[in-house]
Amino acid sequence: MTLLSSNIKFKPYTIYLVSRGTKEKSGLIAEKFNLNDKFSTHLGLGFFYNEKLTIYNVTDRKPKDQTALIIDSLETFVIENASYLSVWECKNNDEEFLKGLKLCRELYSKKISFDYTFDISNEKKSYCSKFCNTILREMNSKKFDFEATSIELNEFYRKVLKKKNLIYYPIDFFQNNKYFKKIYEKKPHQPAFIEQ
Repeated sequence: MTLLSSNIKFKPYTIYLVSRGTKEKSGLIAEKFNLNDKFSTHLGLGFFYNEKLTIYNVTDRKPKDQTALIIDSLETFVIENASYLSVWECKNNDEEFLKGLKLCRELYSKKISFDYTFDISNEKKSYCSKFCNTILREMNSKKFDFEATSIELNEFYRKVLKKKNLIYYPIDFFQNNKYFKKIYEKKPHQPAFIEQ
């Protein structure tokens, strides 16, 4: 099943949030930690310029001595075992676009470690949705003021994360914000949704 469509219309100097999902992680991540979206398990921040989409995203890299912040095209972001894809267009201005892109480039030149404890107060480590939230907030803290979510963990996750409660940014933290609009979605076994 191909998740990509050549009919997705990208606009120059526009920011996009791109989410993908895998069946293996949907039960572990999406159903337990997302607010509403039951498919998304990974998130990246995309910038469209020079006729291409460049997606910055933080992932669990092997080997661990490499930076966790990687750069993907839309084609490489959609990994082989992905079963879900959505693209969200941001209502941004040119100043926000350039500031966000500059921040991403600066962070890419540094070593970012993946945050296995999902601690939002740790500035040296990150995970996919925390990274996207951080960049958006730096671009415009009034417009992109997202609150972290707090949940009590079950016994399994308490042992894994070594904490009773988790304060974090879910992968779908932005989806109810008025500055984001879904322009594309491909769910497992359903036709693609494309905003015209």
